[in-house]
Amino acid sequence: MGHRPTPADQLSWSVADVDYVVAKAAQAVDAADWLTYRCCLFAARTGMQRDPRWVPIHQKALTSPRREKVALDHGYALRETLRMLGQANSAEAAALLVQANQAAFWGAPFAGQALRESTKETLVHLRSVAVSALGLMDAEISLPILQTMADQYPNKQPVAKPSSEYEFEDGAGYQIQKLINEINAR
Repeated sequence: MGHRPTPADQLSWSVADVDYVVAKAAQAVDAADWLTYRCCLFAARTGMQRDPRWVPIHQKALTSPRREKVALDHGYALRETLRMLGQANSAEAAALLVQANQAAFWGAPFAGQALRESTKETLVHLRSVAVSALGLMDAEISLPILQTMADQYPNKQPVAKPSSEYEFEDGAGYQIQKLINEINAR
């Protein structure tokens, strides 16, 4: 998760190649073809992740209709999308990650619904990945956001609880402070 792309990671892509991968990803999201979408994300990681056309595609992927029980391919696609937003390194991507950090973004409150334990764990994990993805961005983008979030979540060690009882808020402050420290150390 902590890998930041370097110039050595970048491949040389033609404009036509980038256009094709971006268009294919948009089609895959529209069709809810999460396996194809993930393949496009993996290709994008090799040098085209900062193309501004990705952010609206990522937003559509994150907000696409989903069942209460997220399918495995869809869950992996959501996680990879959050990571790609961190590598996009833009204010628009950061704003989307801040939204993804909120329970309401994922459909909370779940009034009248008894969430399965696995669904609840998935939502906690996705919110945590959204915060971690902010740590992939340059300091001038992510640090002010993380410092604002640190005011919202107190810095305390994660609570040792069974996973079924764990809430995002139990370890968010610690995770945010750790990211702030890592960014300041760069």
